[in-house]
Amino acid sequence: MVRMQERSPAGGCKSCWKGATRQGLRRGSTSRSPSMKWHEALAPARCGTDPFAGDAPMMFYEDHGSEVFFQPGRSDYLVITFSELTQRPNGRTFWGSVPLQHLGIPAVGFVAKRARWFADTFVRRALAAARPKMEGYARRITYGFSMGAYGATRHAGVLGAQTTIACSPQWTIEPAKLQGIGQPFARHFREDKHVGMELTSYPADGRLYLLYDPYDRHDAWHADRISEHIAQTVRVPMPFVGHGSVRPFANTTLMALLIEAARSHDDELVRRAARHARRKYSGREELVMKARAARSNRF
Repeated sequence: MVRMQERSPAGGCKSCWKGATRQGLRRGSTSRSPSMKWHEALAPARCGTDPFAGDAPMMFYEDHGSEVFFQPGRSDYLVITFSELTQRPNGRTFWGSVPLQHLGIPAVGFVAKRARWFADTFVRRALAAARPKMEGYARRITYGFSMGAYGATRHAGVLGAQTTIACSPQWTIEPAKLQGIGQPFARHFREDKHVGMELTSYPADGRLYLLYDPYDRHDAWHADRISEHIAQTVRVPMPFVGHGSVRPFANTTLMALLIEAARSHDDELVRRAARHARRKYSGREELVMKARAARSNRF
């Protein structure tokens, strides 16, 4: 495995890429400079190097509940992803593998074979199998969406992560703990797997970046509960994107911006990256119109 600490995940030297990222966010994320071109802000032109891609993922562990992959890269930190509910295991890829490969960021990916919310008893062996692959990476980021965001938060401590990017996570799916708000995921609750699954702990020196739509009542409720129990939570509102708070970051460049800001524990930079991605998101306008229509129908 090749690790080059002087290289950035987007190509070019780390200092140039990081400087361009911060410059782009600070200049391009406000309405005062709408002409700022993000691909130019991120381009490693100053050091004259080309972007590169990492190697393809390889599944190194499988059991009745999980597939676990390792994907080599060239950065000096590791991203650990957890699959979302609708992803089906295929033995070839994991959630986030394609953009992380393009960015050259090494990754470990956990793919659930069942809707078990990465319950402790369900993934214990998979977590243990992944530890040797993580050796050599002092900096680790867990990342996931919905069910995967729960897993990324739940297992951050065991995996030695200092940062988590959690997009629309659930605090729990136990019906008795949902206080009457209703929850489409409650039907996946299993008493033998999920009792005591509430998210209540996180590494003391870490940062949990919680991205969510404050107008989605389910996600806002879960965000409130997580923030109440985990002091390291940094709430990152994504208004009018619905439950799919990860979708604005489908663009590889925007995903790189989010990861770079989060791993630096720069809270304001994370919020700026989120605002920019949300404004660029093509599905936001439709969700805004639906929200306005729903509000007008109440009067």
